[in-house]
Amino acid sequence: MTHFESPFALWCMRHLTNGDAFYLAMALLIIAGFIRIAGSWRAMYRYRRIAAACGALGAFFTIIAAGSMTVMWLFFLGFMSLAASLSRHHRRARGWLMAPMIFFGLCAVVDDLRYERGPMLDNVDPAAVIVLSDALSVDLPAGDDTGGATRRRVASLDFTNAKLRAVLTELRGSISPLDETFLYMVGTNDMLALAGPMGYLNDARALTGWLSADNRVVIVDLPVPPRAPWYGWTLRSLARLQHLPIIPKRVVADVIYTPGNTTDGLHLSPAGQAALNQRIAAYFRADR
Repeated sequence: MTHFESPFALWCMRHLTNGDAFYLAMALLIIAGFIRIAGSWRAMYRYRRIAAACGALGAFFTIIAAGSMTVMWLFFLGFMSLAASLSRHHRRARGWLMAPMIFFGLCAVVDDLRYERGPMLDNVDPAAVIVLSDALSVDLPAGDDTGGATRRRVASLDFTNAKLRAVLTELRGSISPLDETFLYMVGTNDMLALAGPMGYLNDARALTGWLSADNRVVIVDLPVPPRAPWYGWTLRSLARLQHLPIIPKRVVADVIYTPGNTTDGLHLSPAGQAALNQRIAAYFRADR
């Protein structure tokens, strides 16, 4: 067992990539900002070390977990930083800055709660879902609680070594889907190759746009490497712009970073495959 396969390393990666580290960073920065903005001079002096520690740790966790950053959180942090930079003689300016800060903070919390809850897919037959996969895949079993929908098993479309542009080219030349439901689980190869943000965005937009023209597309958000956070921003913002349901990355991250669930840190073991199947299939249940 290497250091990167140890339970502690997997625990760290799990909470780093599933969003927990980012939420911890926001909590620490809010504490530091509150002490600086709302505290009295005496309170600021008394708790200055706490504020400094919270600010430093919050900034550190924000950097390493930046893949969970959203536009709302970015605006919130911007207004909070401006308010905290003003002296206590500028109380009116602080008040004007705190109003949009609170607004964007509440919007960010609501947006994250909706994202973490995941989509409501109770009118989709799991047996009819076409899975687009590369390194990761799922097998959605047919159930008896999908409202009597027509049962049919469609083989998953496996693109193990293909990038997004190659996936789109192959799909265009092989199928003409209509009124299908696709589970979008591709893009891992682009991440591993550290494709540029604009190229990744354009390829993902072209693929999801082509699929969603006459079909339903459900995106599975994938945990992103800390050194390339733009993948997290791209996929989540793309789902919002194209009004596509997205399953939170916590689902995949909690599976692949659990000891015994992978064979090499990426490809799933039988236990990991069963766990991911169960987690994804839960979003298609009518009683959810």
